[in-house]
Amino acid sequence: DGAGGIDLLATYYVAARNYFRTATLYDSDYSWTWRISLPRDRTVYLAFVWDTKYDYSDYYNQPGIDLDLSIYDPRGRYVTGSASWDNTFESVKFRTRRPGKYTVKVSTFRWSASSHYTYCGLAWNLR
Repeated sequence: DGAGGIDLLATYYVAARNYFRTATLYDSDYSWTWRISLPRDRTVYLAFVWDTKYDYSDYYNQPGIDLDLSIYDPRGRYVTGSASWDNTFESVKFRTRRPGKYTVKVSTFRWSASSHYTYCGLAWNLR
């Protein structure tokens, strides 16, 4: 799933192919979407990460911001998602059935942090 280790060659391909996005997310928006082009019959490894302030009172039990990830195919059908609650990342692995623009949707589950924004990054790789 990509959590815990770095594959330097995969990292190079992500950067060289522009398979990443960055953004500033605001608590008032509740959800955010990106559309990414993917080919047919490929395995996609996708990760979404965000920062959160460590001064949140319950940070060590659960970070102050909890975001969830959903993936939709070019026809708008749900493919997969990730909704963990005690970290600052979500990751998925899925197989594309058709080529086209896939929608990556991030939704707010909880925003308890005192900050009204967070920086985030989205990256994917194909196998």
